[in-house]
Amino acid sequence: MLALSAAVLSLVRVPPSSCSAQSARRCSPARACQFDVNAALTDLNAAVAAEDYAEAARLKKLIDEAAPEAAGATTWPEAMPVWLLERLEQLGLRFPTPIQSAALRAPADAVLRAPTGSGKTVAFLCVLLARCEAELQRRSEATLRAVTSSTLTPTQAMEVLAPALTTHDGGGPAAGAAKDPFFGMRLRGAPPAIVLVPDGDALLAEQVAGTAYALLGGYARASRSWTPGASDSLFRYTGPKVLQP
Repeated sequence: MLALSAAVLSLVRVPPSSCSAQSARRCSPARACQFDVNAALTDLNAAVAAEDYAEAARLKKLIDEAAPEAAGATTWPEAMPVWLLERLEQLGLRFPTPIQSAALRAPADAVLRAPTGSGKTVAFLCVLLARCEAELQRRSEATLRAVTSSTLTPTQAMEVLAPALTTHDGGGPAAGAAKDPFFGMRLRGAPPAIVLVPDGDALLAEQVAGTAYALLGGYARASRSWTPGASDSLFRYTGPKVLQP
């Protein structure tokens, strides 16, 4: 379940659908198997990423026929920040799932429910980033100006990039802020939003943090490998800088 509000977002797990995309595509009406549009859209994204346009066309037709209500919302809203749209495509998320489309078109306060695997994490993070976009850009520009200042030492620049590392000995990281040990933290500001997960659900917390990291340009692999020229490389990211959680 996903609850959206102006400043606080809450995410809890919902049991997954009992019918997979593969079985859904083989099910006949007589078997009364529910079509898994989320899995079908995942396959559609994968087919487009692999440039298998014949398979993509087949899946798109299948979605149009089996889930016409979802077929009409298979594009991200144009009002989203351009850098976020580009990042979603780089991450292989060209087509949104129903919960993602619903979240991005929902009013300021809304509660949405969808099963596990439907894309709720990306859904609420996209809403959060879109609503905070102006503030994220402001912080990015301010931090970059401070870091590139010729008056900063390497240690002071690190304090700006990671305010938590700022010492409290009375020294400051920039000229004009020598008596402000919290300069780096003031520059970054308080969190623009808070994400809540159930107590003890470490896997969900890790999933949220990892997805946010990727959407903000982070490049991480469980295998700790790196692929030159990867579509989701941090070098392709064009959004606000120095904001990765």
